[in-house]
Amino acid sequence: MQKNGVLPDIQSHKSLAEPNLETLEFERLRFLKNKRAGYILLVIYFFVGLLIYKDYGVPVDTHSQLRHSRVNYRYIINFFESKIKSDNTRKFIERTQDLNTYGSKHYGVALQLLPVAIEHINDFQMDISNVLLLRSLYIFINYVFGCLCFYLILRKRFGDNYIPLVGLLMLILYPRFFGPAFFDIKNLMFVAWYTISTYFALKFIETPSIKNMLLFSFTVAISTNTRVVGISIVLLVIAFYIFYTVREIYQKGKYSKDVFNGIITLLLLLISFFGFYTFITPASWSNPIRFFIDTIIKFAYFDNWNGTHLFMGDLISKDVPWYYVPVWMAITIPVVYTLFFYYGSFVYFVKFMKNIKKLFIFLDIKNMMDLFMLSAIWCSLIGFILINAYFYVDWHHTYFLFIPFLYLAVLGLSDILIRFHYKKPVVGIISLIMIWVLASNAIWIIRNHPYQATYFNIFMRKSAVYNFERETYRTFLTDLFRYILSIDDRDKISTSLGTFHNILPKEMRDRFSTTSYQFGADYLLLAARGRKNNDWKSPGYKEIYNISVDGYKLAALKKYLIRENMFTVDSNFKLIPENPQKIIGSVEYEFDEIVSYNLFRLHVRDHRRSYPRNLRVFTSIDGDDYKEVKIIWNNRVDYILEDREYKYIRFIKNNDEIPWVISSIKTGHIHTNEINEIVNP
Repeated sequence: MQKNGVLPDIQSHKSLAEPNLETLEFERLRFLKNKRAGYILLVIYFFVGLLIYKDYGVPVDTHSQLRHSRVNYRYIINFFESKIKSDNTRKFIERTQDLNTYGSKHYGVALQLLPVAIEHINDFQMDISNVLLLRSLYIFINYVFGCLCFYLILRKRFGDNYIPLVGLLMLILYPRFFGPAFFDIKNLMFVAWYTISTYFALKFIETPSIKNMLLFSFTVAISTNTRVVGISIVLLVIAFYIFYTVREIYQKGKYSKDVFNGIITLLLLLISFFGFYTFITPASWSNPIRFFIDTIIKFAYFDNWNGTHLFMGDLISKDVPWYYVPVWMAITIPVVYTLFFYYGSFVYFVKFMKNIKKLFIFLDIKNMMDLFMLSAIWCSLIGFILINAYFYVDWHHTYFLFIPFLYLAVLGLSDILIRFHYKKPVVGIISLIMIWVLASNAIWIIRNHPYQATYFNIFMRKSAVYNFERETYRTFLTDLFRYILSIDDRDKISTSLGTFHNILPKEMRDRFSTTSYQFGADYLLLAARGRKNNDWKSPGYKEIYNISVDGYKLAALKKYLIRENMFTVDSNFKLIPENPQKIIGSVEYEFDEIVSYNLFRLHVRDHRRSYPRNLRVFTSIDGDDYKEVKIIWNNRVDYILEDREYKYIRFIKNNDEIPWVISSIKTGHIHTNEINEIVNP
């Protein structure tokens, strides 16, 4: 192991003639010259986060991630604790599935174990709302550390000037990450730890000491546990380390010792990485190598999702076209960022090709960092295309690419200033552009809080509603529950969805029950997933509230149109026969007089699966001559029939072998205009 590093002369070589920034008029701003400016900005960002982290809702996969982490934690406490003292801990173990038989054990949750440990400290008595809020704050803290490491990377590359500060602002004020940094425990946590492990990767390449190797191994093990694509950083580090070892041999003219030291270092790196990865991945403990290989295969071709999603105007499956990720990046990243990125990538690639014959001299620490980031994004993109990787809904699986993307964008910004020798007009123009971009981002974030995850850049906002999925997480559904509570004071309210209200206090949650819209839930909650426009038809329901961003609808709240006052208080009828049994075929009722009810509400005694499907209705005046009545609309509970007078009514189940008993029936009569509103809301 070479404690002095493989790049002893790394600071002596300068590939660009960089002017002294202290002479610039722009640098006279004290705050921008202050080396602590970035840290001050991060502290401000952190305190802003403390004020707003409770504003966000529950993302769609929160409870599955919580379950994954609890299953892993159960395995750990069973493994290390021979005697469980607490009754609540025993109950936790009894109700949590065993990891060995768990179908989702390949999901890495090392970062999620700390919040579960806090639950354990509280004897697993924390309310679910507090658990979810704790996890939100925990995600944000991790993301702040990721932002810190990105800032340190930029300072290492560009020095103590305003460029790293601008880069940090570009990251903090990127709208697509601003919101998920509080609730995406998978993708944004990976972004954070991808950045952290990249920072330590660069430190290790520059100075491959034992300390740097262990720090890198540990952080990249966490990254890989979170998303297996984190191993790409290990592969890049190995490639760069081999290059610099070869360069050292070439410059010194010595072979045997340096080759041996290089091999030993790489072996220690791989052993420490795999050791850390195994240690933080309980599911791998029985067979680490087999588990690691299976995990890579599983997530390269993820087959647990079989839905469809909207992309470029078409509903497609997870088998996406090769340009899927580049298109999503192009439409959800500010245009100015993208222009700087392509410029920075192009300029560096040209510079690299010009110096390829003297690569050993060319690749100093700064150029090494540039090449590392260029390789990180382009090799990943090309790799995804070559293996035809599965993606769905948007590019959240590849959000980590934004870190090297943004680095290269900052490189492009810096190169423009250097190329024009930091002349005042150029600095002024660039400053105005960046102020406009960052201010626009900040204004958009504030105006659309807390729905920042729906961001599209300025050129795509009007057409996104017809061509792309508008939101991945569905956190806005929590706000629909909040709105219901503001307009409905009943103690019991039925809604078509559950779980999204779990971040609310218990006394609020207890007022809700979940009932399918097919069974007449009081409120229907809809999300924009898979919808190409803003016109969402839901027969039986009328829209009373919606959440929209930039003119496109994210969610809609609809109220059930059939009200209790539509039903008759007293209906004189009897069941034939009077003592009901479980019936497969039909149920018949007799009224005391001729009636013309066209609205019926049927409740069955057993499980919902026994509600009649393919129901047919027949009526009769005399009980002998029955004629079929047309069902205008139904939702398996409420039925609207065509107008007809009758004394006897018979409900017949067609082709349904599940026995059923109608435990109660309500009747009513509604007018044509009300029927039209229900059928065509």
